[in-house]
Amino acid sequence: MEKPHFIHLSATVSDTEMGETLIGILGEAGFTTFEETNTGISAYIAENEFNADLTADLMALYFAENPISYTTEVVISENWNEEWEKNYPNLYIENFCQVLPSFRTPLEGFEHTIIIDPKMSFGTGHHDTTQMVMLHLKDMDVQGKKVMDMGCGTSLLAILAEKLGASELDCIDIDPWCVENSTENVALNHCKNITLLLGGAEVIPAEAQYDIFLANINRNILMADGALYAPHIPSGGQLVLSGFYEEDILILRPFFESLNMTFVSQKVQNKWASLRFEMQ
Repeated sequence: MEKPHFIHLSATVSDTEMGETLIGILGEAGFTTFEETNTGISAYIAENEFNADLTADLMALYFAENPISYTTEVVISENWNEEWEKNYPNLYIENFCQVLPSFRTPLEGFEHTIIIDPKMSFGTGHHDTTQMVMLHLKDMDVQGKKVMDMGCGTSLLAILAEKLGASELDCIDIDPWCVENSTENVALNHCKNITLLLGGAEVIPAEAQYDIFLANINRNILMADGALYAPHIPSGGQLVLSGFYEEDILILRPFFESLNMTFVSQKVQNKWASLRFEMQ
């Protein structure tokens, strides 16, 4: 398989709030992987999905009064992986879970250890949005449940759910590279119950019902596809959303409540938010 090329966008920002806004904007432009640097934000998108004009227009629209300086370059996955291995930090969530790549040694004392070799996939656990879903799962009864991981990225959330006792899991992502990377991560963690599907909400198996439905994507996709998720969540089933800002709660909560769901709880972390609902 030919290794894909990506666009690496490097932007300079003056403060955390500006950086968080920038991540949201670049997400609208299709960027899927982000990391904080000493001077700002690095973001990545598949070269064939990059729209330079759209990116420039969004930057001009949202930062008209305080323009952001940024550069773009083409990188290949081997270069990305080499740099990632040098700088990739382990993730520790209380004593509940540690997430680390295969080239690091796990520590003792954690309930769960997940091995993720992320490559170019989003969902390494380091972003606040992913961590909040992990904490929701910590609070939930996952044993024996059927789980959907929508927009799975590396499939970290599905892997955690299986370690928590989920009996059957489907993972969906629109990015072929994410599906390939997820296949590798599923094998690294010796998971046996995970099925990977390429596409969007349209590839959810027609008759499937999920006790737990996870969707860590972004506000626009959640609003566009939420009505497609609902028929696959039975009464008493749980929906966990993430990938949006705290202020988006005012939009997302009433929308999903209108789909016959009851709000259960929310988490907020560094201005990002996550919501949990139960189907009536």
